[in-house]
Amino acid sequence: IDMLDGYFAIVLYDESTNMLYVGRDLVGVRPLFVGHDKINNEYYFTSEMKAISMLEKENNTHIEINQFPPASVGILNMSDSKSELEISKYFEFTPYTDDTKHLFHTNLEEVKEKIC
Repeated sequence: IDMLDGYFAIVLYDESTNMLYVGRDLVGVRPLFVGHDKINNEYYFTSEMKAISMLEKENNTHIEINQFPPASVGILNMSDSKSELEISKYFEFTPYTDDTKHLFHTNLEEVKEKIC
């Protein structure tokens, strides 16, 4: 993920390890939906929610659909039929609050000094 730059939603399968890797860009520009059939423990990934909804109707099953969170990566062990998709954040935004605004102003002053 560190080498990817820009907007992306990606799902990679590593055949040698039987692992599935999922990633989404920092702010979630590219859509990525995850469908999970909990009865059969099957996962579906798509950029459009309606693809999973159509699959749900065709198979007459319930599939829980969620957006894959921005700035996150996921790992799924395909060798284990009971494996769950493990999702973790690779970046957290620091909110601009009264407690953090001094960081912004300090950095702004440093930039002004360097360019002036």
